Amino acid sequence: MNDPHGWYTVAAILGAAGLWMLLPPGHGRRRWLGALPLAAAGGLILGQSPWLQSWATELIYGSMAAAALIGAVGTITSRQPIYSAAWFALSVAGTAGLMLVNWAEFLAVAILIVYAGAILVMFLFVLMLSQPDGRAAHDRNGWEPLVSAATGAVLVGVLTMNIVAANTRSDGQSRAARQAIHSASAENNGTAPAARLDETNETPDRSAAAETDRPNQTTAFSVARLGAELFSRHLVAVEVAGVLLLVALVAAAVIISPPRRRDNG
Repeated sequence: MNDPHGWYTVAAILGAAGLWMLLPPGHGRRRWLGALPLAAAGGLILGQSPWLQSWATELIYGSMAAAALIGAVGTITSRQPIYSAAWFALSVAGTAGLMLVNWAEFLAVAILIVYAGAILVMFLFVLMLSQPDGRAAHDRNGWEPLVSAATGAVLVGVLTMNIVAANTRSDGQSRAARQAIHSASAENNGTAPAARLDETNETPDRSAAAETDRPNQTTAFSVARLGAELFSRHLVAVEVAGVLLLVALVAAAVIISPPRRRDNG
């Protein structure tokens, strides 16, 4: 099978089977066996992925991607809500690591603050208040695990195929552009010196026009500017929001704690 789309289709089918076996109410051996198709699907996807330039970058990228995927699978397959929250935190940390690898530092920090710092705390807050006596029925039994696993596999497979096709198309266009540049330079080597001199004289004017048409990068919106505004002029608001979330979590723990019984002795 030379077509990568075929391998991605097989990986999607194996991933759907593994998720279906891991979703509640899976027990014992079935849950352990469900990890095998997921591992095989991950191996097929990694086998079709292009090698990165540096082995260190490759190792970090692979570790963060594995953490994000494992955390996502653990979030939807765990039967304990508190464990689902822990797996979700792992998935968020892996996603933030991928952002750091791609030089998006502020976006990585924002993901950690918003998801791990706010949404996860709110999730635990609601969990402790709504289910103080134990797990609910919808936590012990998954809703339509086969349909949900198949739907997720189809969505992931279609998205992966489109991304791979876009990357392949981009590589082909860049290769064609390089060939056109080489052929144009070879043709220019055979032109007259006067013609090359005229082209050289026209180059500064074109560069100046391009610089004039280029938008001002200092006034344009950027993530760096947003981060500077958020953590300089609005630093107090960010700190107050963090303190409020911490107080809400502590208050939830106090509210659900059982009352102490007084001895009449």
